[in-house]
Amino acid sequence: MRIERRRRVTEKRWNAPRICVMCEMKYIPNRSRQKTCGEVCSYQLKLEGSKKYRAKNREILAERTCASCKKSFQPYRKDNRYCSKKCGNQKRDRTLEKFPKKCAECNQEFIPRNSRAILCSEPCRYVHEKRQAVIRGRINQMPFSIPEKKCAVCNAIFKPKTGVQKYCSPSCNNDATQYRSWRTIQNSPIRPKKCLHCKEEFKPKTRKSMAKFCSSACRGGYQTAKRQEKIAELEKEQKNQVELQKKWDDSSIQIRDCPADTAYAKEIWHYLKQGKTITKYLHPIWAVGSTINEEEEELIELEI
Repeated sequence: MRIERRRRVTEKRWNAPRICVMCEMKYIPNRSRQKTCGEVCSYQLKLEGSKKYRAKNREILAERTCASCKKSFQPYRKDNRYCSKKCGNQKRDRTLEKFPKKCAECNQEFIPRNSRAILCSEPCRYVHEKRQAVIRGRINQMPFSIPEKKCAVCNAIFKPKTGVQKYCSPSCNNDATQYRSWRTIQNSPIRPKKCLHCKEEFKPKTRKSMAKFCSSACRGGYQTAKRQEKIAELEKEQKNQVELQKKWDDSSIQIRDCPADTAYAKEIWHYLKQGKTITKYLHPIWAVGSTINEEEEELIELEI
């Protein structure tokens, strides 16, 4: 009980609403040492802590002159030579401004992303790659030098990329593929099937037909035969149950005495006082007609 009370007290203490150290907003903490309301304030608190630590433990260096703009500045490290990144990049020949270039394909000016960019757009890149492939002998001719063709599906005129291209778009290509598969199925012969009732071969009307009978007469005869078989099985099972019950009745006697080895003598005597009888089976194994196991045979020998 004391441990539970302590837990409740501690939970009430650190689950109580607090004020954020950074934004001064109220929040409910998730842990006992939480000082901020979220990740943003936690990151700002971390930056301020590291800044205070550096200001406290950093060695104060004397002012020096920038190697690029010749202005005096307060260095943060002993190896600081420049007052800013701009001066450092200018001294190391690193231009921050991106000057326009001329595209190697279309000869138009563009602003490159980096110093190695020579192409202005994706179409120019595609043409340049194909041109290089022609020079190296990977392809025979440029894609755009192939004459225009007529699409085999929609009859639209388009500029093919290769000599074997027949369709103007992927959708036309898919339509042509589906049409070819449909024609293949239509031209394939219909395979004959075997009737389940008369066992004779017949030809279904379609290729995807699920027919199992050659005619409606065979279907009705098959269903009638199955129904008769089911009725015969039920009659046979009922007859077996009657015979089995008769065997049990022949091998049993009605008594008005309570067995000595029973654990429910009081309930049985109450039942017998009402004028009722209980059934005692003499040979239950023989009455069922089942085979005798080794354990049952030993019990019978012991009883005898």
